[in-house]
Amino acid sequence: MKKFKQILSLIILIEVVVIVVISFAIKEDRKKKQAELASLWFNQYHVVAHAMGSIDQYPYTNSLEAFYANYEKGTRVFEVDFGLTSDQHLVLTHGWLEHKQQRLGMLQADALPMSLQEFKEQKIYGQYTPLDVKDLMNLMHQYPDIYVILDWGKQLDWDEEAKVDHIFDIEQLIALNQQLINEFKQEDETLLQRVIPQIYYEDHYYRLHEVYPFKHYIYTLYKNYDKTNARKVMQFITKNKIDVVTSNLYGKQAMITSEIKRQINLDRTTKASMAVFLHTINNLEEAKKYIEEGYKGMYSDGLSEADMKE
Repeated sequence: MKKFKQILSLIILIEVVVIVVISFAIKEDRKKKQAELASLWFNQYHVVAHAMGSIDQYPYTNSLEAFYANYEKGTRVFEVDFGLTSDQHLVLTHGWLEHKQQRLGMLQADALPMSLQEFKEQKIYGQYTPLDVKDLMNLMHQYPDIYVILDWGKQLDWDEEAKVDHIFDIEQLIALNQQLINEFKQEDETLLQRVIPQIYYEDHYYRLHEVYPFKHYIYTLYKNYDKTNARKVMQFITKNKIDVVTSNLYGKQAMITSEIKRQINLDRTTKASMAVFLHTINNLEEAKKYIEEGYKGMYSDGLSEADMKE
C-alpha cells in the first residue's frame, strides 16, 4: 500500500511538472508571437513618406534630399515611384507624363522618357538629387532600419489618348517587377526582405508571388475599387496573408475601406497582424483622428513619425 502511494505521488508530481513545463512553453510561445507581431513594420510606424516625402514643401521628388530630411524626422517607411528610362534603367520618378516632369522642373531632355544619363544629370527643382535603383539599394545598405514600398502606378499610368490604364497590362507589370528583383539579387538579395510591393489586383499578387515570394505585401485599392468590395478584399488578404490594405476615404472607396478596417479590428489577432493605411493625409489633426478610429497609419507628403508623437 505504501509503495502504491509512493508511485501515485510520483505520477502526480510528474503530471504537475509536465503541466508547468507545457504552460511555460505556451506562455513563451505566446510572448514570442506577440513580439513578432509588435515588430511588424505597420505596428511600429504610422507614416509612409509618399514619394520619399516632401522636401522644403516640395512633394513628389523621390529625391535623396527628401529621404534625408524625412529620415531625420523619424520616418522609416518610404514609398517610391519607379519609372523606366528610354535605355531601360529603373529610376525613381513620379511619372514620365510631360506635365509631371514640368512640375519637377526636369523637362530639359529631347524626349520623354529620358535616358539614364539625362535623368541623372538634371536636378529636381534645380537643386535636388534624382535617384536610380542602385542609389536606392545603397541607401538601404546605409540605413538598415528602413522599409521601401514600391509603386509602379506612375510608370503604367492612364493613357489619355488610348483611354487605357496600363497598370492592368499584367505582362508589362510583371516584367518591371522582375527587372527590379533581378537588380536587387545582383546587389544583395537580403535587401528584398525590406521591400514591400504594392499590388493593384488579385492576379498581380499571384503572378508576382510566383516570381518572388516577398515577405510583405500591400493591397492598394485605388486602381481596382470599382471592381471589388470589402468581403472580397477580406477573403483575398486573409487567404494570402497580405498584411496591409491601403485606400482613401472618398466615394465608394470610403465604404469599402471603413468596412475592411472594422472587420480587421473586430478580432485581437487580426488587429495585430493586419492593418489599413490611408492615402494621402497631410493634416496632423486629421491623421491623429484616423489613428484613434482604428486606422494604423497613412501615406503623407508632409507628415513624419516625429509629428505623430507630438
